[in-house]
Amino acid sequence: MSGIYNDDDDVAFWAGGTLQQAILTVMRFRNDPNYQPTDEEWANMANFVATHGGDTFLRGYIYALGGKFRGVVEALGGFFRGKVETSVDGKRIVIDPDKNTLEMYTTEGHTTLILRFDTSSDGWEYGDLILRKYAGDQLILETTVYPERIRIQNHVENTDIILNPNNVSFYGSKGETLLVGMKPVYNGVGVYKHVANIDCSNWPGKDDVSSGQVYVEYETVEGVVTNGTLKVKK
Repeated sequence: MSGIYNDDDDVAFWAGGTLQQAILTVMRFRNDPNYQPTDEEWANMANFVATHGGDTFLRGYIYALGGKFRGVVEALGGFFRGKVETSVDGKRIVIDPDKNTLEMYTTEGHTTLILRFDTSSDGWEYGDLILRKYAGDQLILETTVYPERIRIQNHVENTDIILNPNNVSFYGSKGETLLVGMKPVYNGVGVYKHVANIDCSNWPGKDDVSSGQVYVEYETVEGVVTNGTLKVKK
């Protein structure tokens, strides 16, 4: 404990180091709030410092009812920098700055939500959101929200859906594909209009659908399938 008080940055309490190391800890962060010391630098800094101005700097864990915090705290500065983990009845929320993620876990330890952000190789910053649904220990559904598309995976039926600004694509468990969207028509200068764009690798036959559903009736020439006609089953 120190009673020397010339300004708010003076050390009032410290632990895990000498007074000189406590002063160094304060100056490291006060001069650069985004400063992140290495383990080697922490070896020459105090692990806990509180200033007369009310700022607190901490390396280690803060244990609280229902959770714990790990990182560097500067109370007056208005931010917490480090890993945050809460836990109630086994359910956890973890904010991890090293992974750039916020994750939610079930009591069984399954990740049901991942919120992450990153920077691409060409410098674009983006964020992704992943939502997961479990039945027991089995992952059955997973939805990933990207800035430019949404992907929904059914891990039980092994199907996949991708939604983007131009179309919706469906993928079956055996490689079947269905694309429904719009495509531009150009007049030589720019886009003249957008028209429907439907592509299916495996159209259903009459026996594959119920009343009110669409099927294809193919035309054949000398035993070779040529065009087909879309029809609606009564």
